[in-house]
Amino acid sequence: MLRDLLQSAYHCLPVQVVVAVLTAAIIVIPVFKSHLNLVGYITPPTRPISVNYHFIRQCNKVCGFCFHTALTSHRETSANAKAALKLLAEAGMRKVNFAGGEPFLAATFLGEMVDYAKQTLGLESVSIVSNGSLITEKWMRQHAHNLDILAISCDSFNEQTNIAIGRGSGDNVIKLYQIKEWCLKYGVKFKINTVVCALNKDEDMSFHIDRLRPFRWKCFQVLMVKGEMTDKPLTEMSIASSSLTATTRNRDGKQPSGSILDIGVAKALESAYWDQESFAERGGVFDWSREERGCGGEEKADELEW
Repeated sequence: MLRDLLQSAYHCLPVQVVVAVLTAAIIVIPVFKSHLNLVGYITPPTRPISVNYHFIRQCNKVCGFCFHTALTSHRETSANAKAALKLLAEAGMRKVNFAGGEPFLAATFLGEMVDYAKQTLGLESVSIVSNGSLITEKWMRQHAHNLDILAISCDSFNEQTNIAIGRGSGDNVIKLYQIKEWCLKYGVKFKINTVVCALNKDEDMSFHIDRLRPFRWKCFQVLMVKGEMTDKPLTEMSIASSSLTATTRNRDGKQPSGSILDIGVAKALESAYWDQESFAERGGVFDWSREERGCGGEEKADELEW
């Protein structure tokens, strides 16, 4: 059962299972207010080693538990985005993850950022988190050589559950298997993200996970996010106390920093806090390059390096 993952991992499965709290990250670059700014929590980091860039808030799905809804349609220009990534790389960034919203709603921009991050900045790891519905083999053929990890959100293999959650009906499962094949074909590590909520907590996903063989399966727990989700009927989805917070910018009253294009990375990091111990405990440090051997990137990679 999925709810059991919140207490222990499925050690019998040939994947690395990581249990995390929804929205946990080291450094986040959200796209609201000043855009290109930093938020984090707990301990001031000295270097932005791993960065999540949420460059778009729009999405083609309506998941009831989503904290990152389309409050704005703004997206930075390519020039500004590249300038910010360059500053972060110079400050010590080794890994960048592009997310949303749904990043493939801006597929051309996404491809440009992926290529820039790998080819120009030479980052160790470039990854994407997507719902998978808009990914095409043409895009993979053009940009996958610069992509290390492709994480696909999959909360259920049952169509009725997906409809209830807000992911819609249709070919969700079929597309997931197709994307896995593209990852094998183009040498990209395949990862699955699952948000555990009241609607899927009793679903046994082991059959499909065993067949898909992602190199990493990350399970998130739904928590309330103040100011982002309070207008949604989350009571039927949440399996945690509404008094808990998960977003970095709501911990201890911390707010997003000013734009790093205006104040620089060092100054922005003064407003960014994160919990290094918790990050390590939840499996935040892992083999994040496509050069490392692991399930999902090659057909015969049956064992995981823990």
